[in-house]
Amino acid sequence: SGNSFSTNLSTTAAFPTVLSLISDISQNRRLFKLNSISLSIGKSSPDQKINFSLPLNVYYWPTYDQK
Repeated sequence: SGNSFSTNLSTTAAFPTVLSLISDISQNRRLFKLNSISLSIGKSSPDQKINFSLPLNVYYWPTYDQK
């Protein structure tokens, strides 16, 4: 839609790593729309890693070729 593209960041990591990733994304200079954040812990995960999913729309200025 318009000048944007959709992407989904998904990973499994320790909680501090997930917090760091969210912090890094929030300090990014690119304009984006964060639709939701999904965090879950697998029942069979002995190390308590977190499943993390972050769908976003990233907006950009169109570029025009000038010849």
